[in-house]
Amino acid sequence: MDSTLGRSSWHSSKVELGGKKTAYFYRDPMLCIRHLLGQPAYKYDVVYAQTVEQNDVRERNSRKMNTADWWWETQEILPEGATDLPIICASDGTHVTNYSRDKKAWPAYITIGNIKETICNKPSNGAILQLALLPMPPKLGRETVQCKSLRRESQCAFHQALQYILLSLLNPSDNGSMIDFSDGHQRLCFPILCAWIADQEMHSTLHNIQSQACPKSEVSRNGLGDLQEYP
Repeated sequence: MDSTLGRSSWHSSKVELGGKKTAYFYRDPMLCIRHLLGQPAYKYDVVYAQTVEQNDVRERNSRKMNTADWWWETQEILPEGATDLPIICASDGTHVTNYSRDKKAWPAYITIGNIKETICNKPSNGAILQLALLPMPPKLGRETVQCKSLRRESQCAFHQALQYILLSLLNPSDNGSMIDFSDGHQRLCFPILCAWIADQEMHSTLHNIQSQACPKSEVSRNGLGDLQEYP
């Protein structure tokens, strides 16, 4: 299903990395969202609103996207009748080959929380689309002044690329956008980035913090793994 978007859905741009222009490739996230919501295969597997689920002893069950607090809290600030579209992205550096100077790729993916997890968890369903191939920073050596400067430059270039890729979400997330659904209805939707699935190293890059720092709390690196709660 991913191929139905076609090669024309891909765009390219460049950022400054290591003193030279490095290309990266991306899709319009709004195009990916419209594509997913318009798929007839997901017609009966899309949720449009938050709900409450309870187990046999009437305890709240929050394991699904539309039963979590985030959806309830977000829906309260949207206009009446609007549809919340939780955007979920994922990325991870992928080792390609040991030859040609340890080549790596940095793909990013996108899906929406409205599609049931039983569909998203099966790759053959095509509910997770490749959003971008992010610019890979150069391999740096010893901690010299030049290497530190290049590392800062790489961090800025990475966030600059992400900002450009996700730019089309800015206006719809604030003002909404009319989107055609596979059930034949058109709804006012607010696509909001709610989660980014990644490992510790990737989250450090996303939050622009040290690799041994925690992106969730103020715990020191020596306290990682402790049972004590931190702000």
